Amino acid sequence: MMHFKALALALFVAFACLAGSSITEAYSNNCHGSGKCPSVHPNDCRTAFGRYDDGTTYTGYTSLVSGSCTAIFRCDGNYPSMAGSQLKDQFNQIYASGCGRCGSHAFNGGACEATLNYCSSCTDSG
Repeated sequence: MMHFKALALALFVAFACLAGSSITEAYSNNCHGSGKCPSVHPNDCRTAFGRYDDGTTYTGYTSLVSGSCTAIFRCDGNYPSMAGSQLKDQFNQIYASGCGRCGSHAFNGGACEATLNYCSSCTDSG
């Protein structure tokens, strides 16, 4: 009888974990990035996200580069229409949360993120 109760409890926990998970994971705020982030010139990332044009509306994956830093706007699923000025605000949140050169800020309910990261020989995309 004790073995049955332990098995029932294990199955309950397993199903509870599966029920609480989703197929896609939401983005989150973090100060992660490539191990080479410390080599990024401090102004490169600010210059990269500063290249988003205030008057342009971005509706899909975009990566803009400056030096060895790329500023990436990406989402899972549908992209909201975002003005460049709105995206700059999202990138600034990375620094507001205490990150140094690299990191990510989640927004739009965790479905989107603004990311600053090291990039070698990269070109603009999007």
